[in-house]
Amino acid sequence: MESFKPKTDVYPRIPEKEWHEKGEELFGDDVSNWEFICPRCRNVMSIATAVQSFQGVLEMGWSPAQECVGIYSDKIHCRWSSYGVLKGPVILLVGNDGKKIPMFDFNGEPFTEPKADANATNNTSGR
Repeated sequence: MESFKPKTDVYPRIPEKEWHEKGEELFGDDVSNWEFICPRCRNVMSIATAVQSFQGVLEMGWSPAQECVGIYSDKIHCRWSSYGVLKGPVILLVGNDGKKIPMFDFNGEPFTEPKADANATNNTSGR
């Protein structure tokens, strides 16, 4: 029996330069203000928000572009990451060799997802 292999060619592949340009267009030069959406719980998170509301998660290695803050905090009941079995929803192409890094999408005008509902922002209800 053949093992299951999830399709990874369905996610948009974004060159690193284009990804940075989009982040700067939406949120400015300070990457700590860049907002990402968890595709599972729809929580919107940035480094700046985490510093205020989730002390210690950065020191634990949290990456807002790849992990729901719920992995590191009991305030949000979600353990989703972009690098799990289901990759993405965005694949970042890095460098000249095109290394593929699965990422969450931006809030605002994302590459793949609708804008997060204002009521879903920073959801701590545990859905």
